[in-house]
Amino acid sequence: KRKPMNEDIFVIGIDKVFNVVNTFESGNFSYIVNIIKDNKIIMQLIHGGLNEKINKKSFNFNYSISLNFYKEKEKQNKFENLEISNEFDFYEYENVPSYILNCKTNNEKTKEYLIIIIEKVYEYRRLDIFEFEIHQQPPMSQMIPS
Repeated sequence: KRKPMNEDIFVIGIDKVFNVVNTFESGNFSYIVNIIKDNKIIMQLIHGGLNEKINKKSFNFNYSISLNFYKEKEKQNKFENLEISNEFDFYEYENVPSYILNCKTNNEKTKEYLIIIIEKVYEYRRLDIFEFEIHQQPPMSQMIPS
């Protein structure tokens, strides 16, 4: 049965992502979620312990929004002009301007920020079709350098 086109497809997708990713919390499994539009990864939701810029703060289970602006100066400028951008940590990964924010386990804040980014930076609609690719990784206890 086809969904009515007035449904918030992005939020439905993110809610399904949270349903899966939340099962990783009890074992503190690391993970990467690629948020894809038109066969291109536009941003990622990751376990912050995977990112050297922020993992010094905590290896606890969390939702972290990761943005990379490879040859996308216009989108980077749009992001930097958002009020929320000052909460993100800036770093360069292989000369690519990148930003990350650990939202701890606050899925409402995470969802709100993801929506702001897809609408204001990428100019997509919440009604557009997105793909969500979830990769479960080993538990953080196996990934923390000793």
